[in-house]
Amino acid sequence: MSDMIPGDQGRLRRILIADPVAGADFVTVQPDRVRWRIISLYARLANDANAGNRIVRLSIADGALVLMNIETSTDSIANETVNVNFYSGAVAMVSASSRSMNGALPEKLLLNGGVTITSNTLDLQAGDQFTNIRLYVEEWIEPLV
Repeated sequence: MSDMIPGDQGRLRRILIADPVAGADFVTVQPDRVRWRIISLYARLANDANAGNRIVRLSIADGALVLMNIETSTDSIANETVNVNFYSGAVAMVSASSRSMNGALPEKLLLNGGVTITSNTLDLQAGDQFTNIRLYVEEWIEPLV
């Protein structure tokens, strides 16, 4: 049983978000009549050769009202490919074999339908490319009234 919606277990769902064109942030819009609890978001960011420190933020908005911006704990530099992760309890992580930029989601982030989820990357360059974007959620379909 979910403690978010008593008596109603949501289904686990992986949502693939379309890769944006180079130099653009990714975006997805939550369908109406659907409630999501975000579990995690993963993307791969390949930076071009232009100098600059990229910092990825996850922005969650309801129309024009920004509900929150969640920033990664580290940045990435030119000519670097990094894993971008947002999940509950995230911590900074750097290893010799792979670079990760992590952002901590609130533990129980429950969103009603119509919310926009987008990256908002500081110093994003024209050749930078997000790929392999996956959002994991627990999902409930709201009944018709």
